[in-house]
Amino acid sequence: MSGTSLQELMELGGWKSYKMVLRHVHLAPEHLADAAARIEKPLETVANHSTISLR
Repeated sequence: MSGTSLQELMELGGWKSYKMVLRHVHLAPEHLADAAARIEKPLETVANHSTISLR
């Protein structure tokens, strides 16, 4: 964690698939909340400036 992506963890751990990374790496709820917040902001911007409905 600490900003390390699953791709980086996969390479560092020597795993050949994301399935194996997820089997061995357990993300803390706080980490997931931070990631969700980073994703939410760009989606709000798109929703506010787009004529395409995201729903």
